[in-house]
Amino acid sequence: MKTHRTIGGVVTLAVILTLLLTGCATKKYVRETVAPVDKHVTDVEKKGAETAAKLDSLAEKTQKDISRVEERAMTADSKAGEAGRSAQQADAKAAQAGQVAQSAQQLGRENQGKIGEVQRAVETIENLKVVSSEEVFFDFGKSVLTDEAKAKLDSVAQSVARLSRPQVELEGWADPIGPAEGNLVLSRKRADSVVRYLLEKGIPLRRIHIVGQGEVQREGRVTREERTQMRKVVVRVLAP
Repeated sequence: MKTHRTIGGVVTLAVILTLLLTGCATKKYVRETVAPVDKHVTDVEKKGAETAAKLDSLAEKTQKDISRVEERAMTADSKAGEAGRSAQQADAKAAQAGQVAQSAQQLGRENQGKIGEVQRAVETIENLKVVSSEEVFFDFGKSVLTDEAKAKLDSVAQSVARLSRPQVELEGWADPIGPAEGNLVLSRKRADSVVRYLLEKGIPLRRIHIVGQGEVQREGRVTREERTQMRKVVVRVLAP
């Protein structure tokens, strides 16, 4: 029995030693195998983090570049729009200038025609002679035609109608009572009254020439009767 116990103990001790030796070998193997893997994993993670950081930096830079490009594009679009508006304004001004030029040419042609008419009228006037003359009188300070004045103007209108290319000269006058400027205005109003009446009788305005002379100038004292004769419009009818 004692011998069997000794053998069993030896066997047990051998088993224990075997397990201990095997465990040590396993731990060493684990250390030698796992440690490099851990280091590789750590290196990979580190490189991955660096790569991710670089990618983030590159993405941020790319976004900034895109923003700058978009900003430049918007600026270019804005400048293009301004250029387009400036071109439209230039076209509008050019069109206006063309219209002004056309209007100027038209006015030039019209003025040329009017100059010709004036020249012909001057030539006609130089060859005119007085056919008749009438004096139309007015009340003091008035420019309204009296019945007697209208009767004389009816006779003038009939005379003009019988003539070829007649001309009518009107001289408005006032007496020396009152300021000279007021008398000048009054003399013109009297001549205008005669013009309106002759127009109603069918005499063209182009054949009537008006002159407001103002007050009659005379030295010395003027009587009431003389002042009455000064308030008038002299109507002269001329023909070639």
